[in-house]
Amino acid sequence: MPKHEACPSSIDLDLYSGCSFACAYCVAQERHEAPSRPCYTRSALAARLAELSGAAPVYLSPWTDAYQPLEEEVGATRHCLEVLVARRHPFFVVTRSPMVLRDLALLREAPGAFVALSVSTVDASLVSRLERAPSAEERLAAAGALVAAGVRTVIKIDPVILGVNDGARAQATLEAVAAVRPYGVTCDTLRLNRPLYARLAERLSVAERQALVAAYAPLGEDYVHPHLASRLAFLEKVAAFFRGAGIRAAFCHATLPVRLSPFGCRGGD
Repeated sequence: MPKHEACPSSIDLDLYSGCSFACAYCVAQERHEAPSRPCYTRSALAARLAELSGAAPVYLSPWTDAYQPLEEEVGATRHCLEVLVARRHPFFVVTRSPMVLRDLALLREAPGAFVALSVSTVDASLVSRLERAPSAEERLAAAGALVAAGVRTVIKIDPVILGVNDGARAQATLEAVAAVRPYGVTCDTLRLNRPLYARLAERLSVAERQALVAAYAPLGEDYVHPHLASRLAFLEKVAAFFRGAGIRAAFCHATLPVRLSPFGCRGGD
């Protein structure tokens, strides 16, 4: 069996601590106990950006959403993009917010950058149970606007919660994503541990909880993916679907024993 590969390098930059989208499945919930606030003053952010060197792209933001509502007031993401675009430093943005369209003109000036919109399901009732983020419909519409404007756009179908948003729900999501015709798609399953399960279970039905637990080995404190056979079977179907649709799909190279596609796991590389 092939060896797992290393994760690609990036310069991780969180502009906010806390996240008002409060996704029930978020692995960073322990970081978000306090209300959202900026991580940097404007002068401190300028100093941090001045330190950047090398070719690794800046990742906005690994632990919080760069376009959560506080961004309208603070503008840290906007300032960061202005600096990165002016310096021609590569970057990518991952968000659940259509607010990213505010910065469309800047993004069009950065041909080496890409934007990833996260959509875990298009089932509106499930989204309302699991997230406080804008609707999946709004996110897909934003992705479509980015695509139409020529911005390299990725849609992240993540996380897939086996027993919850797989099956018919996943098929509807795949079809809705394919209709947008993004540059690329990424997809992965939920990493879960016992404390996260306890929080997530409050939002799930009895049947969903039972199916979710069955997909994993007994849970402890460490985050783990579902049983490998189940995870691979699901992701192979996703890979086949997007291959048939003529859309590049990317998957984790660090935790899967096989490559499901030839593309970089971030989806926008």
